[in-house]
Amino acid sequence: MVQGTVSSVAEIEHFLSSEMANPKRTHLISRAKNLRDIARLGLNWKHEVLSLTYRDYDRGPLPDDSGVGDVWEFIPTIDGTMVYIKLKLDPARGVVCLSFHESTGPWTLPYRDARRGND
Repeated sequence: MVQGTVSSVAEIEHFLSSEMANPKRTHLISRAKNLRDIARLGLNWKHEVLSLTYRDYDRGPLPDDSGVGDVWEFIPTIDGTMVYIKLKLDPARGVVCLSFHESTGPWTLPYRDARRGND
């Protein structure tokens, strides 16, 4: 995918289904900001990550800052709060949640109001 373009619904769904079916292979990076907002918002981060849909998609895939692999960004609204979730697929660990905290924007959310099939 060319950076700056929007992934298709099929591409997003493929990413979300690739490893998400196995919660044991879903890991959170224990950054202070992540842990603080998860506790403050009273959320089960793994449940929220596994519940993402194409409507929550914001951007990606984008090159990871580490220089290895790509990241995907999602911004679901959870209990009235927009939450920034950045995910990466790691061949050894599965889904790695790099960020999970309240979002401050800006957002693109190209599919937020989209309807597909029998949605």
